[in-house]
Amino acid sequence: MSADVFRGTWRCFVMQWRVGWVGLAGFVAAVVFPVVATAASMAGLYPEAAQRAVYRATVGASVTSTAFNGRGYGLDELGGIAAFEAGIFTQLVLPILALVLVVRHTRTQEEIGRLDLLTAAPVGRLAPHAAGVLAPAAAALVAGVLTSIGLVVVGMPPAGSVVYGGSLTLLGLVFVGLGALSAQLASTARGALGVGLGVYTLAYATRLTVDARGSELTWLSPLGWTAEVRPFEQVRVWPLAAMVVATGVLVAVGVLLAAGRDLGSAVFRERRGPAAGAVRSVVGLHWRATRGALAGWVGAAVLWGVGLGAVAPDMVAIFSSNTRLAEAMGVEPGHEAAALTLLSSRFLALIGLACGLAVVTRLLAEEPAGRTGLVLAGPRSRTAWLSAVTGCALAQAATVVLLGGAALGVAVRAATGSARELTDALSATAGTLPAAAVVIAVAVLAGQIRPALVVVGWIWFGAIATIALLGDTLRLPTAVRRLSPLEQLGRLPLEDYPLLSGVALTALALVPILFSVMAFRRRDLVAG
Repeated sequence: MSADVFRGTWRCFVMQWRVGWVGLAGFVAAVVFPVVATAASMAGLYPEAAQRAVYRATVGASVTSTAFNGRGYGLDELGGIAAFEAGIFTQLVLPILALVLVVRHTRTQEEIGRLDLLTAAPVGRLAPHAAGVLAPAAAALVAGVLTSIGLVVVGMPPAGSVVYGGSLTLLGLVFVGLGALSAQLASTARGALGVGLGVYTLAYATRLTVDARGSELTWLSPLGWTAEVRPFEQVRVWPLAAMVVATGVLVAVGVLLAAGRDLGSAVFRERRGPAAGAVRSVVGLHWRATRGALAGWVGAAVLWGVGLGAVAPDMVAIFSSNTRLAEAMGVEPGHEAAALTLLSSRFLALIGLACGLAVVTRLLAEEPAGRTGLVLAGPRSRTAWLSAVTGCALAQAATVVLLGGAALGVAVRAATGSARELTDALSATAGTLPAAAVVIAVAVLAGQIRPALVVVGWIWFGAIATIALLGDTLRLPTAVRRLSPLEQLGRLPLEDYPLLSGVALTALALVPILFSVMAFRRRDLVAG
């Protein structure tokens, strides 16, 4: 392989940043803000050594906390506590966003035909692929540097902050490499994401199992390597070296596969189903296009529901013994179980909302691809087509939320023996559905203004997730919390359900749906 195949990589890299800077900047913000904000909050919650000792003996010693956050080291220091608390966000947000960005900058560009245009210009054959990998890698580097600076600003030890930021960068690079390899294995962006997310899920489950059991096999999953760096204790070098080696191997294999295939092809060929059956409506068409992903979303919600419910006694004990943490999370004495149900229902609501937004993104992408025009060329109205998109997204989001809530209630009841927990879990999760409807409806409307603007729904989702998961810890002001429609629906089951707010949000969701239909009927199709 000659160096000529990479000729023009810098120009392609600049183009990738100019075209995709919004997603890349969003990735940086999604990594830096939660970590730095959590560190600042911990500095306010545990300023004294005695308070940190209580934290280490309660939260730090909890099997549940370790399973979800990863292992905690240096918990007698604020830096160690901040790294431990931020563990669940860095392990959920950073790897998944890195995968999505790499696939978007590589396989997606190839799938829509842009690489054909680029490689027709005087650039090397692999220059676009290299630039598509380097752009998210640069974003991971920027995120690590800004995280280190932010931690030092809020009072964390400089040396540990630099090591911690570096470990986040390397973790991001591992999943950048995984995304680059996945983009060569599958011939579609959806397939590449499926491969990458499948490997990520296996890595997360492995790390969770190893940490929950207190095993020494922390090297089995790259998600366990970041904690083993121990940036605010005695730094260990082998996890850093392991992430460097893993990144190099993944990227190298991806490059070799890219060099040995034609544009549009992949290692695994796409297998199309048999030409059997009949689709008699746009609802059936949308259902067939999204039903495979629904199974994954439901599985994720049920697994999280069961997992969160099974650890209910442990979490209740933590809230009861660590009053400082309970106050930060807004948990009143005697309401620890209900508070856990509230937090769990918010998490399941986020999974359901993500499912609905994914359906909207998937189905609205049919228009730029030209397939919507083919459908509307037949006896199908635009109103029916867009109404089916919205209805499919809402129905799938509701299915995910309700099944996850049922799993949560059953698990909590089995763990605590309280029959009330099942109805509390179902009512708490069902009560979040009007909020999901509003966000999904706004995403549909944004997509009708311009297909690329469907990202507005995802940006709002990120804000809602931050408020739901970090709002109490960060003591966010009321004005900021009101950005989340979940906050308008009360704190079930700690409070009575605000029926008026639920009805108002449901009615409010109808407004963008109506405007979406009007806009779609009046404008020209993007393609087809």
